[in-house]
Amino acid sequence: MKMKIDLRNISEKQKILDKYILERNNLEENEEIFDKKIIALFVELGEFANELKFFKYWSKKEKSADEIILDEFVDIIHFLISIANNLNYNDWKLEISTENKKIELIFLEIINLITILQKNKDKKILKEIIIKVLEIGIIYNFKIEKIFDSYQLKNEINFVRQNTNY
Repeated sequence: MKMKIDLRNISEKQKILDKYILERNNLEENEEIFDKKIIALFVELGEFANELKFFKYWSKKEKSADEIILDEFVDIIHFLISIANNLNYNDWKLEISTENKKIELIFLEIINLITILQKNKDKKILKEIIIKVLEIGIIYNFKIEKIFDSYQLKNEINFVRQNTNY
């Protein structure tokens, strides 16, 4: 089964935030900033996985609270959409599979695809990453409206952080 999602609104909000961050910090969008966004995407993906704890075969601890997990998920979305905007990506109407897949394999696929994206900046690869990230959200029962609401809240927080020299 497929779920349809349109991320155009998030893309527009992210463009505004990214422009504000660059202006506030007297920076210009360039290859170095792009690479830093790729690293940030990896870091956020790792923080998200750490809160889910799915890979911690040695631990008996349960995953973190849903609001913490969703917050980390939205951080991934922020950097992913920022990277997409850098690449002038505009295919925001997506179809996401709702079939359950092995989370470990999806994460490994995303990691591999991000590495490829950094090298060749291929929009098809980017689209695959976006879809796979959203598939993880579906696996963890994040409703699209909740993702959008959480993105909006985090976006507002990010503006505050910029204004308080975070």
